[in-house]
Amino acid sequence: MAARAPDAGPTSPRAVNVGHSQLLDAPLQREALAPGGEAASLLEARRKFSSALESSVLDYLHFGPQQLEDCVRTLHTLFDNIVQHPGDAKFRRIKASNKAYLRHVVGVNHTEGLMLQAGWRSKARRRPGAARPARAASPAVGPWRRADAGATVAAAMQVVDLEKSWVWEHEPSSHEFRVLVEVTEVLAKAQATLHAKAERKRKEEEERKSKHAAERERIRLALEDDRRQRLLTAELTAARPHAAPAPDAGAAADAPDG
Repeated sequence: MAARAPDAGPTSPRAVNVGHSQLLDAPLQREALAPGGEAASLLEARRKFSSALESSVLDYLHFGPQQLEDCVRTLHTLFDNIVQHPGDAKFRRIKASNKAYLRHVVGVNHTEGLMLQAGWRSKARRRPGAARPARAASPAVGPWRRADAGATVAAAMQVVDLEKSWVWEHEPSSHEFRVLVEVTEVLAKAQATLHAKAERKRKEEEERKSKHAAERERIRLALEDDRRQRLLTAELTAARPHAAPAPDAGAAADAPDG
């Protein structure tokens, strides 16, 4: 009889369960490539990321499933571009002013924390084409040069036009890259779940609108039927001949006999 494989004990990394089983069920994506002992670290990074995603970002109280799906889909695209093209520098930087990033990610709470956990870092640099700050000259000696010195200092204190970007600067062979692979898979699973919820919400909304429209149509038809009945009653009443008034009984008694 073949020996039965031992069950995973409570100390096994695969036995970790923190209430996010849907995002933790999948095996580690790069476990075969991870150095010895790193699997537990990768699973812990995956757990922390999925916990932050579900507890902080997926806020169904303030955001609809469609909005959350758009957010997760945009993050997954940013992360997966690096995973699929690790040597392409254009996928390793995204401006904070990027339209898709502003529209789908910035408006949802705590998304910057996910970016940081995935290895992204925020940096600011001088916007291309922006004027460099003027160099301050040594202040002149003597009261007759104070006005010129003040103008020079004011020019040196001008605001520098900076732009904020998110950058990912790790090597494909690094631990950070393997963490990125894991959290990208978490986002893929979350996106599938959100898509199902968004579709269910959309169908519920369509059914609600359909029932509302059907009820409005029923009320309209009932009002139309009531109006036709009233018109028909009025027409029948108008067409009926008026009966002659009954003679006065007292006048008939006082009339003389012929």
